[in-house]
Amino acid sequence: MKFGVTFGVLRSDMWIDAAVTAHQLGGESTRLPEHLVLPVDTARSPYAGSEHPSVPPTTKLFEPSALLSFVAARTEGIRLGPHASLLEVRHPFSTARVSAPS
Repeated sequence: MKFGVTFGVLRSDMWIDAAVTAHQLGGESTRLPEHLVLPVDTARSPYAGSEHPSVPPTTKLFEPSALLSFVAARTEGIRLGPHASLLEVRHPFSTARVSAPS
């Protein structure tokens, strides 16, 4: 069985340690959710009966390619990737620019 860690449920200052620890414990991968925007006016969870609060619109959003490159430079042997990549809502030039190797 393979298991991984998602960065989406952790504070950003924990991501490097989480990736390193996951690899040390036999984890296969770490994943990052991609969000381009968040709703400005949300008062509660969008799911009926759910008790957790909504995500505030001031939440920091990270560019997956940049963040995963940062994590990759500080880890060894663990696979990194986004949960999904929202290519259809991005301009092709921006995606190519961010994802292009240097």
